[in-house]
Amino acid sequence: MGLIDELRKNDKKNLFTSDDLDNVSFKTGFKILDYANGYWKAIKDEKTNTTSYYPMVGIPRGSLCSIIGETGGGKSTLATQMGWNIVKDFDNGLLFIIDCEKSHLRDRIARLTHTDIDEPRITLNKSHTTIEEVLMMFNSICDLKANGGTEYMYEIKLNNDSKKGSVWQYIPTVFIVDSLPKFNSSEYNAEDLGTNMDQARAAKDITRFVNNILDKSWKYNIIWLFINHIRPKLTTNVFTGSSPRELLVLNGATETLPRGAAVQYLSNIYYRIRTGKKDIYTIETDGFTGAKCQVQIAKSRTNVVGTSYPLTFNYYSGFDPIMTEYEYAKSLDLITGKSPFLYFRSNPDMKFSKRTFVEKYHQDEEFRKVVDDALAPHYYSLLGDLPENAVFEPY
Repeated sequence: MGLIDELRKNDKKNLFTSDDLDNVSFKTGFKILDYANGYWKAIKDEKTNTTSYYPMVGIPRGSLCSIIGETGGGKSTLATQMGWNIVKDFDNGLLFIIDCEKSHLRDRIARLTHTDIDEPRITLNKSHTTIEEVLMMFNSICDLKANGGTEYMYEIKLNNDSKKGSVWQYIPTVFIVDSLPKFNSSEYNAEDLGTNMDQARAAKDITRFVNNILDKSWKYNIIWLFINHIRPKLTTNVFTGSSPRELLVLNGATETLPRGAAVQYLSNIYYRIRTGKKDIYTIETDGFTGAKCQVQIAKSRTNVVGTSYPLTFNYYSGFDPIMTEYEYAKSLDLITGKSPFLYFRSNPDMKFSKRTFVEKYHQDEEFRKVVDDALAPHYYSLLGDLPENAVFEPY
């Protein structure tokens, strides 16, 4: 008997057993981002002793995620849409928006999520936004999930032929904190605003908060979307030496993120939104007003970092996952021709215009298949090198 067998023989607490083999991910509604954060998950069939690989796409359960960028780039909009898409298919899936900046409107949330204004699973909280109050909310949710048995769980059928045919996981809960620079302790003193002591104290408060939620977030499947603002880095004393290294996608000489490094270190995923001033959509040419953004994967526990992907921002209805498909296909040179006689190189007989792409995708099943088939290999390539025994599953 080997050492690991001896360790596991009397291990009643499963201290020596891997506990991440049944991990799951949750789709955000944006295929490009979900595959960019995905990976090939190995599933072993115990009867045949063969391993197959399945696409695991989206945000892993209980993750801490951050969305960063300049002001007005769509961070809050993207977080709201992602958060709702994660929980919407679960009766007890809940989205809490902690509106520290007092900037969210319930009407816009309803428009972005395609829900009624009184959707009970979405809570917009403008009054109770201190670290202590949010921690109370968090612990209450954890306690209810812990005491609820399978009431707040759902069954997952495993993709193998082992004796363990299914597992139970907690339904997802999503917290959006908008934003970190305004997420303070109840003891925060606004009169100290801007002082070095104030900034250091606020960073310590955030560090304590993140350390408090980390383990239970993973256990009870509570996903966090922290919004943060990239700010100019100011050097007041050139003799103090270099500042601590931040995210690789930040310009260390000119850019910084407030509220300390704990969220940077412990977030599983970081998205950076970049919006070009010239990449705009107009009513005349596109049928809506908006901007073409680039979302950069600044940090990922499951995939490659540093790569940017297009995302279409409709100023009225939010980020458009279908128009994003068009932009991604264009960036890959899968589309050619001139509007209104555009076509996919794989199917030159089916013409379309940029202005009607979204409508045609929704209404024309044949066209939708052309688009999906053309993009599928490129999405799968984002998961890494194609393994043997790969299983191709629809998004």
